[in-house]
This record gives sequence, C-alpha cells and structure tokens, in this order.
Amino acid sequence: MLKQRFLLIACVALLVSLALPMQAAVQMPTPPAVVQRDRTSEADHLFQQAVEQYEANQWDAAIDLWQQALLLYQQRDNVPRQLATLHRLSAVYLQVGESQQAIAHAQGALTLAQQLNDEMAAVQALGNLGIAYRTVGDYIQAIDSFHQALTIVQTPESLSLSETARDQLHAQLLLNLGNVHEALGEYEQAIALYRESLALFSALNRASDMATVLGNLGVIETTLGHYDEAVQYYEQSLQIAQAMDDPIRIGYIFNNLGTVYHAQQQLEQAIVHYQQSLAIAQTHQQPMLEGEVLTNLGLAYDDLADYERAINYHQQSLAIAHATGNRRAEAIALNNWGHALFNAGDLPQAEAQIRAAVTVLDSLRPGLEDAANVSLFDTQALTYNLLQQVLVAQDKFEEALEVAEQGRSRAFVSLLNQRLQASPASDQTLPPESKGLAIEQIRHIAQAQNATLVEYTIVPADSFKAQGKLRGQAAKIFIWVVQPTGNLVFRQVDLEAEAIAAEDLTFTELVVTARQRLRGGGGAAVETTQSPPEIEAIFQPGDRVRRYDEPLTWRPYTIESIDGEAETVTLSHPEFVLPYPVPIAEIYLAEDFRPRQRSLQTLYDALIAPIADDLPTNPDDRVIFIPHEQLFVIPFSALQDAEGRYLIEQHTLLTAPAIEVLALTQKRHAQINLPEPPSAEGLIVGNPSPMPRSLASLPHAEAEAEAIAQLLQTNAITGASATETAIKQRLADAPLIHLATHGFFNETHPLQGAIALAPSTTEDDGFLTAAEILDFPLKAELVVLSACDTGRGRITGDGVIGLSRSFMAAGASRVLVSLWQVPDEATAQLMVEFYRYRQQLDDAQALRRSMLAAMQTQPSPYNWAAFTLVGAIPSD
Repeated sequence: MLKQRFLLIACVALLVSLALPMQAAVQMPTPPAVVQRDRTSEADHLFQQAVEQYEANQWDAAIDLWQQALLLYQQRDNVPRQLATLHRLSAVYLQVGESQQAIAHAQGALTLAQQLNDEMAAVQALGNLGIAYRTVGDYIQAIDSFHQALTIVQTPESLSLSETARDQLHAQLLLNLGNVHEALGEYEQAIALYRESLALFSALNRASDMATVLGNLGVIETTLGHYDEAVQYYEQSLQIAQAMDDPIRIGYIFNNLGTVYHAQQQLEQAIVHYQQSLAIAQTHQQPMLEGEVLTNLGLAYDDLADYERAINYHQQSLAIAHATGNRRAEAIALNNWGHALFNAGDLPQAEAQIRAAVTVLDSLRPGLEDAANVSLFDTQALTYNLLQQVLVAQDKFEEALEVAEQGRSRAFVSLLNQRLQASPASDQTLPPESKGLAIEQIRHIAQAQNATLVEYTIVPADSFKAQGKLRGQAAKIFIWVVQPTGNLVFRQVDLEAEAIAAEDLTFTELVVTARQRLRGGGGAAVETTQSPPEIEAIFQPGDRVRRYDEPLTWRPYTIESIDGEAETVTLSHPEFVLPYPVPIAEIYLAEDFRPRQRSLQTLYDALIAPIADDLPTNPDDRVIFIPHEQLFVIPFSALQDAEGRYLIEQHTLLTAPAIEVLALTQKRHAQINLPEPPSAEGLIVGNPSPMPRSLASLPHAEAEAEAIAQLLQTNAITGASATETAIKQRLADAPLIHLATHGFFNETHPLQGAIALAPSTTEDDGFLTAAEILDFPLKAELVVLSACDTGRGRITGDGVIGLSRSFMAAGASRVLVSLWQVPDEATAQLMVEFYRYRQQLDDAQALRRSMLAAMQTQPSPYNWAAFTLVGAIPSD
C-alpha cells in the first residue's frame, strides 16, 4: 500500500549499558563476645541474610530482609547502620528497575550522610541518585547529582582514599555522567566523558568497567551510523565479558550487536542476537535490558510485516517501562507500537499510541537549560513526524499542521515563553510551557501577519530506523499553505516520483549541490540545464555570451569554438585576450537575462510548483516560509520556475523557524518596547579595526556603513571605534542594529558562532558570540548581519541554532542574515539599496526591491540570493 512507503520508525531502542549501581562499602561489626538477641544484633543478622540473597540474585528476598533490618535500625536510632542499609536498598531498587524507590532511598541515604558529615557515603548516595534520575528522565537532577559527587571526589583534601580508589570512583562518575549526556543527545560530551573514564579504568586495569565503557562507545557509534566502528567496540567489550563469564554484560552486548545488524536490515542476524539477549535478561531478572530487547524485537517483526507479533512485543516492553518508571523507554515503546499499528492499517489506534508518546516526550523537557532542551528535542522530533504521517493518512490535515508546529522549535518557543514571563511588563497570562498552537490560532497569526504561511515537513523513507539525531533519506514533503483569509491547503510531494529522481541525487544531495553551485566562485559554479550532447545545439560559434560573475555593463564575449566533450568554449573579447578555454557552465547567452539553473528549477518543482496557485498574485504580498531540516539552507528567493523567473520576482519572502515563533517574537518585542518606543539612534557598525585574529579588512563594509548612516542621518561606528566593549554598551537600546563585518558559524558549538569586532580588553576578544547575544534584552525591530555565513548554524529538530536565533531570542523582531559568504562589494551595494527602499517600504518589500535591483548588474543569484529575512512584520 502507498502509505507504507513513507512511514517512519521513529525510535530504535539502543541500549545504554549503565554502570552497575554504586553500593556502600559496608563493614559489618564484629559480633560481641556475648551474643545478645537484641534488636541491633537481629537487624545485623537480617542485613547479612539480605547480602547473601543479593549475591544469589534473589532481589525481592534481599529487599524484604533489608527493609526489615532498616526498621529495626530506625527503632534503635542507629544512624550509621540506617545509612548502610539505605545504600543497599537504593542499589537493589536500581537493579530491579524500581527507580522511584531508588530515588527515595538514595535521598534518605544522602540526608544521613550529610548529617554524619560522611563524604564517601554522600558520593555513593549522589551516584545512585544520578543513575535513578537519569532513568526516570529527570536529566537536570541527574547532572546535578553527578557534578556534586565529582566535586567531592576531585577535592584533594576530601575522602580518606588511596589514589587508586579515588581514580576508580572518579572514572565511575564520569561514566554515569556520560550516560546522561548521551540520553540528552549530547554525543560529543558523552564521548569525551567516556574516553576520560576509559583512560582511568585502563590505567587501573579494571576489565569489567572497561567493557562497560567500550559498550557505551559502541552505542554512540551505532547512533551516529558508524556501524563498523560500533562493531569493533562491541567485540572488544564482548571479549572482556566472556573472559569474565559475565552473562548480564554479555546480554547487553548481544542486544547492541543486534541493533547494528538491524540498522543495516540484516534482520535474521538481528533477531538471533535479540533472542540471546532476551533469554539472558529474563534468566537474570534484568527488566531494563528486557524492555529494550522486546522493543527491538517488535521493530524487527514490524519490518517483516508480522504486525501481530510486533505489537505484542511492544506491549510487553511498555508494561516493563511502566513498572520501572522509565519515561523515555515508555515513549519509545508507545511510538513503535503506534508504527506497527500504522503499518497494520489501524490508524485510529496508531494515532492514540503516538499521541501518548508525544505526551510523555513533552514531560521530559520542562526545566532543561536551552542547549540541553535543543539537544534532547533533536532526539525526539521524529515521533512528531510519525504522528503527522498517521494524521495525513486519515485526511486530518489541520490536525497534522498542529502537530507539525508542535514538533518544531520547541526549545526556542520555550525560551521565548520564559523570557516573556520574566519580563517586568509580562501580563503573566502565558503558560510556562507551550503545548503548541491550535488551528484557529494558526489562522489568526496568518491574518495578524497579513501573510501567506507555508510550512514544510520532510518525511524520511520507512526503511530508516531513527537513532539519536540521525535523519533518513527524504521520501516525501508535506506542505501546508495558510492564507490570510484563514483558508488552509495541504499538498504532498513524492520525491521518488518527481523529477528529482531523474537527477540521480537524493533530496539532501540536491540541496547541497544547488548551494555549492551557487556559492562556488561566484556565478562560475552555476550549471546549465543542458546535458553535453545538447550543448552545441544551444551555443554556436559566433554567439555573443556573458559570464555569470561579471556585471551586465561589461561588453559581451564571442564564442570562437566549442569542445562538447570537455564542455568548454573558447571566447574572444574586443578589449582583451582570453588565453584559456572557459567552462560552458560559466556562460549564458547575452540576451538571456535569466540564465537557467537546473538544480534551482528542480527545487522549485518540489517546493513551490505544487502550491504555486495557492500563493498570492500580488508580488508585494508577504509569503512566510516555515522550513524544515535541510530546507533552512535553501535560498528560496533564487528558486526558479520553468521560464527562468526567480521566486523573488513573483513574491515578497520571509522565513521563520515556526509559526508560533512569529507570534511570540511580536509579543516579546511589544513587551520590551513598553511603555514607549526607544529613543536611541540606530547602531551602524562597519569594518572594525583591528580585526580579531588578523582577519582581513573589509573596506567596502566600511563604505557601506557610512552610506547607510548618511541615509539614516546618524553616525557609523567604524575602525578602531567599533570595539566589542563599545558595541555591547549600545546594543540593548538600539532600535536598529546593522553589523557590517565578518560573521562565523560553528557547526559543533552553534552558540560559539560570532560577529567580529575590534578587541578592546583581555576579556573582550573581539568576538560577539551567539551565547553572549542571548543575554541582551534587545529593543531592535531589525538586526542586519551584513556578514558572511550569519544565517548558518547547526540544523536541529529545533531549527537552525546560530546568530539569528540568538538575536530573536534576545528580543529582535526580525533578523536579516546571509546563507553564504557574499562578495564584499556586492553586499555593500545591496545593503545601501535595501535601506533606500526601506524609507518607503516594509523590510520584506525593501529586501525584494534591492534584490531585483541587484539582478540588473549582478545576474548571478550568488551575489544577491544569500540574504534572507527571518521573523515577523506587523500588519498595517
């Protein structure tokens, strides 16, 4: 059936092999010379019996005996023995998956440890608390617990331990902290912690712990799609576990090896490994492992179209997640159960289970810091994607749009909501955590913006198994159009059936190719629409042609000869001699003002053609695109129809990370500007000097700033005056911010993306980072980042994390950024035109007019299409 071609398995449960819970090193007292059957000796006897039951893997019996002993110790007010017993109980509750009981008993142990000023006991209690909090999805508490424990361990004067014992404890805590960062999707931090832990365990010759760390590194490599590396880690871990005759650890490794085979569609091998792991988990009463394996078996049988068996496995996994209080595992089980139901054709039940999964996922994020919230949501976004697919299959297009909104920019929306609540002007009517927009609210925003909203969702192929933050190959695109009248239109594009398939590229490769051809060497990288055999039919010797990267005011060339095989031409010019052939991709006929570009036309066919009739006919009416994933880096203004017309010629364009962000940025801007508009002048900065780290000077940027300042009747800040310190002092009150200087993005650490200014002190290094910008309560209606790469950042499920997001979160209504490095002179010309038009038009219309003007002298989109306006413009 068609619907099966674009489904998504959102979560393959990949096991994190938790280090064994830390237990107190309990020393039982030496029996007195005369045995007295008082309560203390009876409690000691029960305690020792519990230890024996624990060592025999009789967990329930051990719990019962330790609880009896604890009651007797409490009756005798024997605090040290209470502490020892609470340690044991918290550890065994972790072992059997009763996380809330583990938290309660570990918290009790911590209280007593602090009462006794026992730092070692405090470390053990904090360690068990951290593991338990991670299990229930309370990542803030987990990280805080481990950091508290590490602080004690790393303080030289703390703990009466040998260096070896201290290093062992240190390594154990690093390992468990790595588990938390892995659960959050912060893989680089997790890898760094695991490797530091592995180095300590290796130095201590701790084979068992080395096996655990190697297994966890294998999990991350699997999550990142590095399957060969993952297998190497797992095999190293398995060799150690087999040498130690450690069946539980072997069970974990078998499950993880199964996920590697599963991800590569080697289902028979995957199921064999899963069944081996399941047998071990059930024999040795390992509920967390059992739940993970059951989920993976369910996915495998879903792939084999045995939906009844798949559903049964997912239901068993869900029951274990409920019993152990593992919220993350609960969401995974619900998601995958919903997927099996979807494949089986039971759409209402599929919707119910996936909505339940979304509810659980929403409960995991409140309270997280922004960076952690972004990272965690990035691992969850595909569940929202799956729910959209189920709703679309039922023709519930409005509800699908609600979920599309709910499934993007959650961390950004949360951050904006927090700042609205924190403002002194807040009316305190906003909920602390938004659950997304209802369809009537979306319609109201379209009306309030007086704009046509276009929201996209990229749907991955069903063969993809979600692992952490990986995204599958795009198979379909969902498109919603919401007109200012409230009319809603839904379209979907089958990427495998469209002309894109004829390009012999995946959709992601097509996006990358289009950008590379636009950016590489100016217009020289723009491709023709003809294949080599057709070239000589398009160009003939004697034709007058131009080169893409040269102004229209230059005189044209004449073709002297054509080499069809090499795809080059020999050109002559009346004013100079060209000594070498020129690639055909660099030229176009002199009378053709709109040279065809195949990749931009193919993207137009996929993204715009299906909705072209639903867009406004007046080119001054605004269209706001809400991209998804790799669509954030597409220059929509340069998309080209079959006649060669660019989209910017037909429409006035903006972008936004989410529809809800449009509403919240407007609310925040109105709130910041209360009770009256700012009175400060615009902040115009150009070509700071000296540039930090010996960056090249930008003389055209300085001329740009001076020309703009003259238009605005203010003074530009340039050269040595444009220090980081000076600019920071004026940012908060400026109604307009224009920064004409170098800009950078950082793919690994997006909040370290920066604007280059002149260094001023040892503390101000000249780089104004995205993280620093977040701390300013801006009043600017518009921020212009007239610099290279200012619109780029790390693409996540929450949108693009970079400079534009930081400025909007800080209060700016709109941010004008560039998607690639534009030549200094071309940027200056376009920006001056933008401000000239801005005196009569709104920002989006002014940007459109300045682009149209740039086309007259710079026909290649490379010189003008990089700029995009992000944010909201209030309607008149």
